[in-house]
Amino acid sequence: MFAPRFKTTVSCLLIGAGLLAGWWAEPRLFAELENDSNRKRSEGNTHPPKAAQKPLANDKALTATWEKDIKPMLEHYCYDCHGDGHHKGKLDMEKFSDLASMRANPKIWEHIQARIDYHLMPPPNKEQPPRGKRDMLISWINKAIFPIDPNNPDPGHVVIRRMNRVEYQNTIHDLLGVDIDTSSILPPDDSGFGFDNIGSVLTISPAHIEKYLHTAELALDKALALGPVSAPITKFDPRKFGGDGRRDEGGVYLFTSGTVIVNPNIDHTGEYRLHLIASAQQAGDKPAFIDVSQKGKLIQRIKVTNDFGDEKTFTVNIKLNKGRNDLTLTFPNDFYDPKA
Repeated sequence: MFAPRFKTTVSCLLIGAGLLAGWWAEPRLFAELENDSNRKRSEGNTHPPKAAQKPLANDKALTATWEKDIKPMLEHYCYDCHGDGHHKGKLDMEKFSDLASMRANPKIWEHIQARIDYHLMPPPNKEQPPRGKRDMLISWINKAIFPIDPNNPDPGHVVIRRMNRVEYQNTIHDLLGVDIDTSSILPPDDSGFGFDNIGSVLTISPAHIEKYLHTAELALDKALALGPVSAPITKFDPRKFGGDGRRDEGGVYLFTSGTVIVNPNIDHTGEYRLHLIASAQQAGDKPAFIDVSQKGKLIQRIKVTNDFGDEKTFTVNIKLNKGRNDLTLTFPNDFYDPKA
């Protein structure tokens, strides 16, 4: 009889890996013409305003609203300081007599709209327009001077953004298969509008670049093994083998001819080395054999000449396919002497 114990050594599959240290962009530089020119307007496009460049289909209706409602409202609430010969703050609203003159000065009208929207104008000590009139004025400015034209959309600036800490950590894992705790290495991310992945608020500094590169180095050190590469080993529990024999943590024991079934589940197709640990109680004039077969085809016959308890490792080179593989280890030559 013989008592084989089986384990497998999986050949190393080395996949070239590249380094993604992150995408970076130079910090955005803003030049504000007014202190609040980058504030969000209550309606319409939230990007820096772009006035209509040509007449729109509804200009006639907008002009009618201007003459009927908007201009009288401005005359009543604004001309004491910005009309009728008064140019406080160098703002003369009387010079805007039509839509073309307003659209030629979008920054001024953005300034006007922001002051009205934030209740800075009229000043607190002056008569205030009702909320409905204030909203109507803001809405008219958006439609008349900063309209959204579906035929000529203006999405605003597209910001080249860097990855935040979580995105960078996930990218490293996807590319290199290693986990790095970026929250303990990289500076905290800025947030805007409740989110930490908005390009315009994800600033970058020399400290960011240094930390991102340091994180990339740590990831590569963890992913790449320098020097000789040892093959990863997958060990199989003999108690989970199928087929004949008695099993325990020490191996599978065949007291007569029989077959042990092994079904390794392989991640990658390739050449592998199967290491078998076996010994046998010798009887008769021939040593015990182990026939290693794959899908019923004999791959190699192994002679087990070492005595039971004097274990020896035998190696079989075999090609395995991705997924489940069917291997059998057979003891074919049980010796029986009826006179013994």
